[in-house]
Amino acid sequence: MAAKPLPIDKYGAVFDAHVHTYFDFHDGRMSPEQLVKTTLKWGFNWVNAMSHDTIRGFPRILRIAREYNLPCVPAMEISTGYNHLLAFGVQEWKYAKDSWDPEFVIKELRKQGCAIFLSHPTLSPWRGPWTPDIAKRLDVDGIEWNNASGQ
Repeated sequence: MAAKPLPIDKYGAVFDAHVHTYFDFHDGRMSPEQLVKTTLKWGFNWVNAMSHDTIRGFPRILRIAREYNLPCVPAMEISTGYNHLLAFGVQEWKYAKDSWDPEFVIKELRKQGCAIFLSHPTLSPWRGPWTPDIAKRLDVDGIEWNNASGQ
């Protein structure tokens, strides 16, 4: 049984901030339809359309979310040359993955008005986890506390 979505006027946007669909080709397997239905099942009131280093799945996810009267945020997990960043509100991305300094990536995302978070801070895909010193230096809005991998 699906939960009733939490009222936006009372709770604001409530969504899974780090979830991927098969548009990701990296660690997402669910379809856009499954994403929207799972969003409703958990009572969330927004859909997060996130992929690694691309927003190509956003138009389809947005269309399906609208069928269920759910707002949808275009988001991306960006692979910097150090670790991953989560960006919400991405309108376009023209850069190759894994090759950019986090400060450059953040500067480019800020031009689009994105909210930016450090992703899985204890997981180290390349050069190490996000340390407190790095986090203090970067212009980010927050740090992911936990995700499905437990990181």
